[in-house]
Amino acid sequence: MRSIATFLALVTLTQAGELHQAVRPCDGGLMRKLLSRHPSLNESDENGMTPLQIAVSFRQTECVALLLKAGADRNARDRQGRTILEATEDIADPRDRAMMAYMVRNFYVKGPQEPVGPKPWSLEYSAMRRQPDVTKMLLTLGADPNLPGTGGTTPLADAALKGDVESLRILLAHGARPHAISNAGTQPIHDAALGDNAEVIRELVTHGADVNARTREALQTPLHLAASMGKRKAVESLLSLGADPKIKDANGRTPIEAAERAGQTDVVTFLRKLP
Repeated sequence: MRSIATFLALVTLTQAGELHQAVRPCDGGLMRKLLSRHPSLNESDENGMTPLQIAVSFRQTECVALLLKAGADRNARDRQGRTILEATEDIADPRDRAMMAYMVRNFYVKGPQEPVGPKPWSLEYSAMRRQPDVTKMLLTLGADPNLPGTGGTTPLADAALKGDVESLRILLAHGARPHAISNAGTQPIHDAALGDNAEVIRELVTHGADVNARTREALQTPLHLAASMGKRKAVESLLSLGADPKIKDANGRTPIEAAERAGQTDVVTFLRKLP
């Protein structure tokens, strides 16, 4: 089912000027010529649609970029009173939606402060939802892989917590730091321990994460966290990669003592068998 914005864009093409009509097929060369001599790129047609609104509706990334660079008003409102950014929510495909929203939000101009919370055009959003294809697309568009999200953690930490090895590898390949410290004083390997995914833990350590990294205040290692939360796969993986089971946290507890205190009998039994 077409969105209202797309329907209006289709109607628009029958009664619009050159610039409005050129954005749907998006001939880059033609668009550049039109923009070089078009005095009013923010002009609305009879249906209240600007060229940028039409370009976004048809997911024409090149034309969206050209219009934004030329100074198109991304805060123009449609007949429903929505900004272009708000209208991107109508786009069904999550990859197209994320791309359009990211471009409108970040290309060439900075807009008003957005409400608090993960945005559909952010790496935080895609990492938390295990969307590696969207994550890769956003990184290709220039998203910062080390920018903390609303919770103070990086996208790499979010992917580690979700056990999403595909997104994790994409982020690492684009420069995500495996030892970035969150607002809470944790590192991605701590999140990986809680995510209980051995492959994620191994990938982080391979890329330089410290298997015995301490949290800022509690001084807990990834093994402390995995043991106290009963994450058996993480416990085994961390030990195989050199985690020290004798390190004590700020309360003087070793990982096995942390597991005992938390009632994690399976992990306690396993750790007691260690030489």
